[in-house]
Amino acid sequence: PVLARIRGKFNCAAAEVGELDDAMHATIAVSIVSNDARHADTMLQAIARYVEGERFEAELLTFGTELVHL
Repeated sequence: PVLARIRGKFNCAAAEVGELDDAMHATIAVSIVSNDARHADTMLQAIARYVEGERFEAELLTFGTELVHL
């Protein structure tokens, strides 16, 4: 439900990555495509706030972003 809610609310790509066999921890990757780096960064920050605020019976431990310019 976490990934579906993120995808639905923010119209972005989201997937669980990393150690998929660990039932206690999850690493979620989110991708935003935009022609404006500020817009992409704003969206990523909003997604992090959403995940942290909604809790989803989970705790957000770390958060990082990377902007890739092509």
